Amino acid sequence: MRDKTEAALGRPAFDAAGPELIVRGRAEIVSGHYEARITLAKPNGEALGTRTLTSDHSDCSQLSAGLPLALALIIDVPLREATIRVALPPPPPLPSPERPPPPAPRPPMQLAFDAGTVLRFGSLPHEAIGVRVSGELGAGPVPLDES
Repeated sequence: MRDKTEAALGRPAFDAAGPELIVRGRAEIVSGHYEARITLAKPNGEALGTRTLTSDHSDCSQLSAGLPLALALIIDVPLREATIRVALPPPPPLPSPERPPPPAPRPPMQLAFDAGTVLRFGSLPHEAIGVRVSGELGAGPVPLDES
C-alpha cells in the first residue's frame, strides 16, 4: 500500500522518524459490503478529517485498487490545513471624471502706432507742413502690412 500511495503522489510520503501527519485506516465488512475508513490526524492526535470508501464487490480487490489514490489525495491536501490562494487581477482603473474643455484662449492684446509727416496743398489758404500720429489698441491678431 505504501509503494502504491507514494507512486500516486510522485514523491516519498511516509517517514516513521517524525511524521507531520498520521494516517490511520480500518477495513471491514459492513452490511454486506467492504468499507475502509481513513483518518488523517496531527501527531498530537487532533483529527483533520475522515474519508470512507465502500465497495459492493464480493472481495476487497476494488477497494484495494482505489485506496492508494485516496490516501495520496488525503496526504497531499489535508482537509482543514489546506490554504488556497487565488490571484485576482487588479481592478480596472476608474474612469476619470469628465472635465469641461479648457476655455478658448483669449486673443492677445495689440497696440499699434503710426507716425509720419504731412505736406498739404490745395484749397486751403496756403500750404502746410505737419506731423501725423495715430494709435490703435485692440484684441486679435496684429495685421501685417506687406506694402
